[in-house]
Amino acid sequence: MVALNVDKISPGPELDTLVAEQVFGWKNVHRHQDALYGKKQDKLGRWRSAKVPNFSTNSTHAYAIEERMKQLGLLERYNKDLSKARVLRLLKTLIH
Repeated sequence: MVALNVDKISPGPELDTLVAEQVFGWKNVHRHQDALYGKKQDKLGRWRSAKVPNFSTNSTHAYAIEERMKQLGLLERYNKDLSKARVLRLLKTLIH
């Protein structure tokens, strides 16, 4: 997996695409009209077209990221990285 500096990506379609592809394993994510679509596997492993959730701007969809991290065995690392990001954001606001 390629190391990405997602700290510099604003919430929106670009971040949603990265989450869908890198975290959830979606393929062929692309913009169609005003939404993102891609292919994800169903419970039987078949690839199905679907609308990509707004992971970065909708808290309901964002909770799915935590559940996926649990499935991947990465929850502890994920929480640690989130804590670091929160501290960095706080420091930036205090400095400016």
